[in-house]
Amino acid sequence: MRPHARLCAVAFASAWLIRSCGRLIGPVLATQGEELRDAPRDGAGSAGTSPARPALIRREFNGVLFRASAARAAEETQLLERALSLWSGSRTATALFGQLRAQNVPLKASFGEIASSIMAGGADTGVLVGVEAYTVREAGGGRHAVINRRLLDLRLPRRDLELRVTKALAHELLGHGLGGILAERAGLWKAYVRWEGNETNALLIEGIVGLELGARDLDPWLLRYLRVVEQNEMATRTPPLASVDVSARLDEKARYFTAQAERDLELRTLRLRELLVDGAASSSR
Repeated sequence: MRPHARLCAVAFASAWLIRSCGRLIGPVLATQGEELRDAPRDGAGSAGTSPARPALIRREFNGVLFRASAARAAEETQLLERALSLWSGSRTATALFGQLRAQNVPLKASFGEIASSIMAGGADTGVLVGVEAYTVREAGGGRHAVINRRLLDLRLPRRDLELRVTKALAHELLGHGLGGILAERAGLWKAYVRWEGNETNALLIEGIVGLELGARDLDPWLLRYLRVVEQNEMATRTPPLASVDVSARLDEKARYFTAQAERDLELRTLRLRELLVDGAASSSR
């Protein structure tokens, strides 16, 4: 939840309802970054599309299929390729992308029109308010990350725009996408997308990847989260995944995934704190 794009109107305990980078729940239910609907959003007649949809250009890069509007194909594909290329400079993104590719499911990324967002302010000083990106679970278990095309209309320095898209893709594909796939295979997908830790995990990944790539800003939500963690002696204060559906009888595979998901929150919290300490030490020299 970056300072220039975040609306901080939701209490910390309900933070899983907030989308990162100024993302808020839009008119379609995008809980925890993944839609609950199994039907694909792209394609004729599917949810969220219209007959007047612009022509699309398809291109694959590093196992991810890009879909770009014909009118802005060069700009969109260059940014998406750059984002995936930048992941190689982050040890966290590199590791998680390897895990994601190993799941052997179709992966897509694109810019799209998101009606629930607005541009506030002028062209030079404007910010994007509303949903900035979301992840769709497509038919067959594939994941499609959609980034708000209005980002391209912000007059950001090129490096800032590249980092913003890179972090948004990390949040969506490496956070919600990978987590959702693993949860689904453990029989816990519907519980996982409602779990507060799903959004926390995606935000932590976004923040870690950004700092590893030299980003200068950190989501204010993460700073507040870290303060709460410190006040509670490193307890993440995230409800257990099993508490989302207490009626579910977890088999061994589900129990393993639950324990791993909760442990990942702890490890990523530690990693984020480590990066912040290192950054503070470097800036004081």
